[in-house]
Amino acid sequence: MKKMAAVAALMLVTTGSAIAQTVPFHGGGVSTSMTQACINDGWTLGAPFKIRWWPAGVGSNGANTHINVFYEVYAVSQTLTGPLAPALKSYRGSYIGNGNATYTGNIRSISQTPAVIAVTTRAIDVTLSATNYGGTPGCTAILTAKLYRR
Repeated sequence: MKKMAAVAALMLVTTGSAIAQTVPFHGGGVSTSMTQACINDGWTLGAPFKIRWWPAGVGSNGANTHINVFYEVYAVSQTLTGPLAPALKSYRGSYIGNGNATYTGNIRSISQTPAVIAVTTRAIDVTLSATNYGGTPGCTAILTAKLYRR
């Protein structure tokens, strides 16, 4: 009887934690456009990257969207309030590579399929634009990526 109660309690805890899980998406992409300020600062047009994205309001992801982009030897991270959208939104960013820095900029989706991300979304195609990318003043980068739910 105690064993059955313990199994039932474990199932309840497991079910509860499954409902409250974060919903990350992982994938890869390339930079498809960069302003001259990006190039002058050493960013490489067409550089492949891996991307991790936790969209706001999906599962227990919370109110902020987190987008982390990993290149071969450096990484950038953007955090914005609410979901990524076609209208410009401010973000807080951080960079780590041959140093580290925090900065701010604006970010928007140029295209995103599906337009609204839900717990049941399995894949996302996105093209986004970010200003002051990687903390480089005047750098606007356009990134295109394909992500899958993990």
